[in-house]
Parts: sequence; C-alpha cells; structure tokens
Amino acid sequence: MIQEKENALFERWKQERPEYASFNEDGVVNPEQWEWTSPKIVFVLRDTNELNGDLREFLKGGGDGDTWNNIVRWAEVLLFNKYSTRLDKDYCAKILSSICAINLKKESGKGKANLKKIKEAAERDKHFIKEQLDLYQPDIVIACGHDSAPTASILMNIYEDFDSKWLNFNGGYL
Repeated sequence: MIQEKENALFERWKQERPEYASFNEDGVVNPEQWEWTSPKIVFVLRDTNELNGDLREFLKGGGDGDTWNNIVRWAEVLLFNKYSTRLDKDYCAKILSSICAINLKKESGKGKANLKKIKEAAERDKHFIKEQLDLYQPDIVIACGHDSAPTASILMNIYEDFDSKWLNFNGGYL
C-alpha cells in the first residue's frame, strides 16, 4: 500500500517536472517490513551520488559506500540497540530493509552535493517533499550529509508549521 502511494506521488511529481533529466524514486525500502518496524525512521539525504534509477532497489541490494554504511550503523542502533562491525552486503540489506530514505533533490548529483542546487530543488518541490514525508508518519527523521545542518535547515523550511522539537546533535538537527 505504501509503495503504491509513493509511486502515485512520483508520477504526479514527474508530470509537474518534465525538465528533470532523470527522476530517482526513493522511500520505503521494504513496504512489508515497514508496516511493523518501530520506530519508523526516515533518513533525508540531499541527492543521489550519480545513481539513476530507484534508490529503493539499490538499497534492497545493501547499498554501497560510506554513506550507506553509516546509515546502517545509525539504523542498527536506533532499531536494535546494537552496533555491529559486520557490514557485508547481506547484513546491510537486512538493516536497510527496515528504513525509509529520501532525497531532497530527485535528480542525480555528483560526488559532492551542490547545496545551491539542492536548496533550489527543495524549494521548488517543497509541497511534494512534504507530501512524501507525510506518507510515512515517521517517529524519527534524520537529516544526513557530511554537515547535516543545511539538510536540517531545508527540512525546517518545508515544515515551517511543524509542531515538534528539532534536536540539535553535533552541529546538525534531528
């Protein structure tokens, strides 16, 4: 059910943004597991690193690289209260199947995120991003990035009327 809602949103989004060279879908990695996962955690990233396609499919395969290894560690601690040094593909795929990961900019980026382009895309697509996050009704939202403060700032702008607490953690916000 959640994936059908995501896909319907993405279709409307693509229709409204035909100028996007590619549109990278993202969201709940494993809809069946998401239903019973608690707490529900959404990781908000800036853009994909040269990935063209569905981020959910990429993550079903265990992701790749430092970003996803770090997210696996965060999710593992938050979901299972443990920290493992095991980060092989199968283990990462298992942990990532319990999360939701979205990008503020749905077009691929390069090795280093262009913050100006991210902010422009997020402002332009603010209503879609808010609608997407609202689908998940997360318990925890984690702003990601080398310096997560800009990502958190963009999120706070999207949720100007958000009636909750933003937790400042090591220079960033949760």
